Amino acid sequence: MKGAYKIIGAGILMIAAASCDKITNPIIATTKYSALPNTPPDHVTHTTDSTITKVLLEDYMGHFCTNCPAAVSAAENILKSPVGNQVVSMEVNVGFDADTAGEVGAPLVPPGLPDTAYKVNYITPAGTAWDNTLVNSINEGVPQGMVNRIYYDGNWSEDLQYSNWGTVVDSIAATPQLASITMADSCWIKQQIFGTQVTVALKNAPAPNYSYYLQMVLVEDSVLDWQTSGSTTIQYFVHRFVLRSAINGPWGDAINFQSANLPITKYYTFNSASFRYNNAAITTPPAVPARLFNMAHCYVIAFLYQRSNGGTHDYYVLQSQILHL
Repeated sequence: MKGAYKIIGAGILMIAAASCDKITNPIIATTKYSALPNTPPDHVTHTTDSTITKVLLEDYMGHFCTNCPAAVSAAENILKSPVGNQVVSMEVNVGFDADTAGEVGAPLVPPGLPDTAYKVNYITPAGTAWDNTLVNSINEGVPQGMVNRIYYDGNWSEDLQYSNWGTVVDSIAATPQLASITMADSCWIKQQIFGTQVTVALKNAPAPNYSYYLQMVLVEDSVLDWQTSGSTTIQYFVHRFVLRSAINGPWGDAINFQSANLPITKYYTFNSASFRYNNAAITTPPAVPARLFNMAHCYVIAFLYQRSNGGTHDYYVLQSQILHL
């Protein structure tokens, strides 16, 4: 892909994760959801901005991709723009450029780098499924992206070059809200688990012959790890909102809306032996290595999308929401 390269500056590298509030009782009833601990959680957070349109920006990339830092910078600039509070951004690693060093057929690591370079696998089953169905990076390459998974041309193609992301984000952010999403998280640090309560509602009546799905994913912000930028290798590049796991599978759960403004609530739990917790300011090397998930930097993203069986608005994302653990 052609485009100017831009390396994220040191000021952006030092991004501190917001801390959660201490609470006494969990929001999610542990008696009903036995996967959760029966002790009070360490933290509870909840969304406070459910009345605005929020746009999902997906950046498909790989750590060997020479042009991908420019796309990361483009997403960063959108998050800093006047509509940045209406944007939910997610980095999705896919394909050849996301392979780990040493894999058969993977890109070659430049000589002189340590054995740990490019060894973290950020590819997820959900990201691969989305890529195969919607982005087609095997033919289009990376970086590619999607904005609300909208079709932008007559070929019904969702993938967008990063130079166009801002224009599409601005146009969608100015439209009326199509759905609302609110979330509350309860987090148990020592048990390496969290639970999420999410409530969704349509602003308009369900469309005939449309189906609706709620997707829940875990992302981690400010992951410092290797990245190629042009002819340069960066050891502590800041990867923003990296997709770590799809909490409810690659295509989410079907939501059976009966009417407008009738909320539906779902509950999810997630635990991982890879969880660690360190809320100190970001340093190099990072306190929690990139191969593990720092709970202090993790977020849950929820987005509601529709299926129209191949129509012009198939997979279109109606609303997104993000919540820090």
